[in-house]
Amino acid sequence: MVTSIDNPQTMGRGFRDANSVPQYNTPTGRTTPQQDAAANLGYSQGKSTPLGLVPGYNLVKGPLGLGKNDTFGNPNTADARGNVFDSTGRAWDPITGRAVASYKDAGSGFNTLKTSYGKLRDAGEGVIGSALGSYDNSIYRQMDQNPGMSKTEAKTARLRGENAPINTIAGIVGSNTAAAAGPKDSTSITGYIGSPEDFLMSETSMDTSMKPVSPYDLGFDGSRSTTVDSTTGVFGSGPGDIVGLSGNQMGVLSPSYRDNQGKLQSTGSKDGDRVNIQSPTGTLVSITDSVTGESINATTMSPQLRAELERREGNKGRQIKDVNKAYDMTRAEEEGDLDDGSGGK
Repeated sequence: MVTSIDNPQTMGRGFRDANSVPQYNTPTGRTTPQQDAAANLGYSQGKSTPLGLVPGYNLVKGPLGLGKNDTFGNPNTADARGNVFDSTGRAWDPITGRAVASYKDAGSGFNTLKTSYGKLRDAGEGVIGSALGSYDNSIYRQMDQNPGMSKTEAKTARLRGENAPINTIAGIVGSNTAAAAGPKDSTSITGYIGSPEDFLMSETSMDTSMKPVSPYDLGFDGSRSTTVDSTTGVFGSGPGDIVGLSGNQMGVLSPSYRDNQGKLQSTGSKDGDRVNIQSPTGTLVSITDSVTGESINATTMSPQLRAELERREGNKGRQIKDVNKAYDMTRAEEEGDLDDGSGGK
């Protein structure tokens, strides 16, 4: 049974699980989190004739009248692994929002690599780095999409999968994070308007919806035993929060861990507390500081780890500031503190 996104008690447990997702067409009948993410985000698997694998097929299919019903590589269709194509013929991971090495055809691949090389060279990268690197997964693309963004902000934005040309699970998490922050309000239960208990965002004409995100949505396919069975659905630094990771992955700050005797113990958020960051492929022992590039112990909470997790949480401070401004203006209008031009002065 699919978890209802309208039921507050299921918040964070996800709108799908391995037994309740649309079936993706695979030879084995079993699907991956990426395939299910593509299906649940509304993308369909592209279709192509088996001849599409034959070298030179694309050169002759037109004159021969072949491939008229082919959709593989079209915008908003997915490849066999569930990666979704954009308008240029490049595919993106529907979970993390990062570009992958999958293309509509050889021409799309060549054009992507050529463009990537040119943009990385223009950004100051060397010949080898530009040839081996990916502009679409670089900090330069993030800064081009957001003029004025610092390199540190670009690094963490990349980890959150921002500015992807397709809808993604990471994008849902980002929207949840912004909505959960909301404007400050001393009369609300949590101190911010935006939590499930305090949604008054209609006053600012902002979207109040928060969609639950499960570990499976993030790529945890059940192939390894973890202590993660739910998430808060937002980026953050507390138990259950989601963390953008390198290696095209999303992780979760697990609320618990197993001690040396195999017993479950609760994790914490205070300095010195045990931390348990899980990824779909393993338990993290360290993460990289996005400012200094140094390695940070990821098994014990510290000021350094907390600061990095908060950086990876995103520009919530800016979001809060912007939303507060809109909220304060709305309240000022209601209370007559703003001159609407009708006062004659």
